Parts: sequence; structure tokens; C-alpha cells
Amino acid sequence: MFRSLWSQRHRLTLRDGILCRAWEAPDREEEKVLQVVPRRNISEVLRAVRNHKHRTLIDMLAKVSIDQPEDWDVHLDRVLLAYQSSVHHTTGAIPCRLIFGRELRLPVDVIYGLPHGAQAETTGVYVQRLRHELERLFDTVRAKAGLERRRQKIWRDKKAHGHVYEPGDQVWLQVPVKTKLGAHWEGPYLVQKKLD
Repeated sequence: MFRSLWSQRHRLTLRDGILCRAWEAPDREEEKVLQVVPRRNISEVLRAVRNHKHRTLIDMLAKVSIDQPEDWDVHLDRVLLAYQSSVHHTTGAIPCRLIFGRELRLPVDVIYGLPHGAQAETTGVYVQRLRHELERLFDTVRAKAGLERRRQKIWRDKKAHGHVYEPGDQVWLQVPVKTKLGAHWEGPYLVQKKLD
């Protein structure tokens, strides 16, 4: 249910406290509204939409502020820089390059300027080159994302059956956390015996 709502997030609206999907009827110029989530589930769905978008960022912040989760804001700038300038696993590309057509320019780039032998381009040449690079990049991302989607499906299907632990295996224990950035696991622990 969450995935279908997430894909329609631009059409979701609240009407009298009820989450609805809005669209324009093709034969009329009026807007139609359809209730998609019962009133009792609205807060759960909205929380999931908000958290899903920032899950990677929250995970990264949790890792850098594991000793003091309340100081997450101190690390936010560096985490955002790392996220925007790192290759994304699913797309195989840098998010900043997908959005702006180039990698981030850091202060070191401004200080040292263009690499030796690089020539400045005219605006027209730059735009043409950028367009071709982005088309090629988007084709590559589409192909990589399709492969990654299939790989993730296979992985999820394997994990759907659960895992059998044997005595001597090392395991991590999932613990409830009080904050989003707290540690979610503790251990490792050693399996002593198998219960029936």
C-alpha cells in the first residue's frame, strides 16, 4: 500500500481529516476526490511517507553520531555532502550529477581551477555536451536501476523464508530505540542451544 501511495504523493490531499487522491475528470473540468486511507490509518501512512524519503540520511546520521545521538545536527552538513557526492547503490551514479549534470564543486576545485590541459568551452558546446552526457547517464541509470530492482527482489524472496540459527552462530539482537538515531542492534551474541 505504501509504495502505491508514494508513487501518487503529488495527488494526495487531506479533506476533512481524510487522506484522498485527487484528479481531474477527463469529461468535466471539475476535480474528483477518492478516499484512499481510512481516518484511523492516516498518521501511520503520513509518518511512513515522511520517514521513507529520509531513511538513508537518518541511517547515515545514526552511524556518525552513534555515541551521542542528540548531537546529530553537528554532523548534518558533512553527511549531506557525503550523500550528494557518493555513488548511489541503486542508480550507480552520483545524485548531484543526476540533478545538476556535474559533480559538486568543492573549495579545493575553486582554489586549483581547471586541470592542466583542460580547455574552457563556449556555452553552446557546453550545453550540447551536457545534454548528450545526461542522456547517456539516464540510459545507464535506467538499466542499472532495472538490474538492481531484480537483484533486490531475488534477495527479498530468499529472506522471506527466515534463517535457521545453529549453536555456535554469532547473532545480533535487535533492541527498541528511544530515538531515530540510537543504536538498533547490540551484540554479537553466541547461540548456546537450539529450542524446538
